[in-house]
Amino acid sequence: MPKVSVIIPVYNTEKYIERCAVSLFEQTLDDIQYIFVDDCSEDHSMNELYKILERYPKRREQVTFCHHEKNLGIPAARRTGLAKAQGDYVIHCDSDDWVDKDAYRLMYEKALDEGDDIVSCGWYIPNDNTILADSNDTYINPIPGGVVGDILTQRYSSWVWNKLVKRSLYDQILFFPTKNVLEDMCVVIQLYYYSAKPSILNQSLYYYYFNPNSITNKLETKEKILDFVQEMKENFECVRKFLQANSLQERFHYEIECYKYYIKNWMRYAVRNVSDIKLWQEVYPQLNNPFHRNPYFRSRDRFMALLLSLRIYPLIKALIRKY
Repeated sequence: MPKVSVIIPVYNTEKYIERCAVSLFEQTLDDIQYIFVDDCSEDHSMNELYKILERYPKRREQVTFCHHEKNLGIPAARRTGLAKAQGDYVIHCDSDDWVDKDAYRLMYEKALDEGDDIVSCGWYIPNDNTILADSNDTYINPIPGGVVGDILTQRYSSWVWNKLVKRSLYDQILFFPTKNVLEDMCVVIQLYYYSAKPSILNQSLYYYYFNPNSITNKLETKEKILDFVQEMKENFECVRKFLQANSLQERFHYEIECYKYYIKNWMRYAVRNVSDIKLWQEVYPQLNNPFHRNPYFRSRDRFMALLLSLRIYPLIKALIRKY
């Protein structure tokens, strides 16, 4: 049994796949299973990957390739990889990102030494020229289930690519997302709910590339924003079902509202004129009131809601762009 299985969905990342694959094959942890899931790429991503693998003959037997006959999206690709994962621990990596060469060794050693079933690390956000941000989770809520609330209020990260997870924890997940937006959070909330001993490695070891072609960076039109928000809502329904199944909705009432408000606020990018305000109002309409009582609502978000409620948000937005 390998120590760690790394699941890498691949879809049209020909330009970035070499950087990703080299960082994976040069890991200082030797006993790794690499699972590349080709989600029906339309470019030469896989051909590039095969060429790169030829430079690392000692890794060849550690690599598993999976192929989808049609593009199914990131959640489906990760589930395909998970079905093939044989490692004691599992972690994910996006094929346009890369990792520090010591990442998986350091995370695995911490998990083994301290008996952790989840180890998260920090991450950088680079673009082509510089590091835009350096982030890390600094605190794990000691209250049983408390991390669930922290994820919903975005006080704790909801990514899968910076979390080394005991393989057996994934067997407890009952609700999987189907859309490509917020796909991590539904899974991560369940993992932390079932985790007995999560921990943090206070080092930034993952490089989350700011890809201008990613889904969240291609919201140029009102229609794309509408589709984006709809996918967020559909994946959040997966979270709601999990919370309901475990009788957690009342406990995390305010936290659930907080995340719904986060989804709702994406719709403000579709507001180009006064008539568009109804688009924002129609998303979770119970949260339209800027004076809604919720301790987790930020002042900035309340201010945005006030501008929208007063129907002056488009004017303020236009003035900001002008000046």
